[in-house]
Amino acid sequence: MAVTRPSDPMPAAPGVGIAALGDMRAERRRRRLGDVEWGDLAYRVYVTGLACLTVGLVLSGAVGDEALDAGAVESVRLEGPAWVGLGLAVVVLLAVRSGSRGGPLALEAAEVHHVLLAPVDRSRALRAPVVSALSRGGAIGAATLGLAGSLMSQRLPGDAMPWMGPAALFGAAMALTALGAALLTAARVVPSWVPVMAASALVLWSVADVAGRGPTAPATYAGRMVFWPLHEDGASLGLLALAIALPVAGALRIGGLAVEQARRRTDLVGQLRFAVTQQDMRSVVLLRRQLASERARRRRWFPVPRVLRRWDDFATWRRGVGAICTRPCAPAASCSA
Repeated sequence: MAVTRPSDPMPAAPGVGIAALGDMRAERRRRRLGDVEWGDLAYRVYVTGLACLTVGLVLSGAVGDEALDAGAVESVRLEGPAWVGLGLAVVVLLAVRSGSRGGPLALEAAEVHHVLLAPVDRSRALRAPVVSALSRGGAIGAATLGLAGSLMSQRLPGDAMPWMGPAALFGAAMALTALGAALLTAARVVPSWVPVMAASALVLWSVADVAGRGPTAPATYAGRMVFWPLHEDGASLGLLALAIALPVAGALRIGGLAVEQARRRTDLVGQLRFAVTQQDMRSVVLLRRQLASERARRRRWFPVPRVLRRWDDFATWRRGVGAICTRPCAPAASCSA
């Protein structure tokens, strides 16, 4: 008799389970909205809006409004896309690393314990959380980069709207691309180390491009979207294609999400939110490290000089490269790469 592992999708029930799941979520939403104190909600919106306005004013004052000369504008036009592309590559790498550890979804405990183990199509069951995460991420990316475009318009030639529009579009596309890559990694379409290595190679390529030591990186072409007021480049539209293809593919294949990773991430995120509300920074740091699966490797990647092993300032770096084993090992050969 075949044995079904907890991480494998359960056999899908034809149609009935998805409809019942939709009714259950709608009822939970109605009850949750009924328990909301609208005064507290209005206060949160007010505080959030005031904080965003304060941050915008502080950044605007720090950037200033003195126009750049022609030489500086040309330097921004030539070098700016490479730096923006490097930021895009780093965001994609962080998202892929999150996907390899069960992210980017942070489901509720009931969703993990009941929905993911129910005999329904897991991809269809997770479609609503995926759409919610994508819409929220796209909105945050558009708002953040739109603000950056407004700040750039204070020093660069042109009005504010021509800078804010392309920057907001780039922010939304960057967020959707990163979330789509994370969803595909979490879905285990390929081994997790494959997208992590690909994203790492993209970051190294972008670093070489910024330093002028290599050919133009793909992320640099995407970064030109932010500088459309200086020169329009159709090659940057490829980012929009990725921003559509990757989230759609991730939503269709998210059924491969491992229940064990989802359960661990749900528990840690719940504890992390509680620690934040209690302003317990020590617990926040510890839970954040657990969420990132920070643990020392049992084997070194490459030898590290003995003098560096004794410097406490290199503790995090040593954990990253596996310079120190998780347990003492007398024979040096047992810790070799």
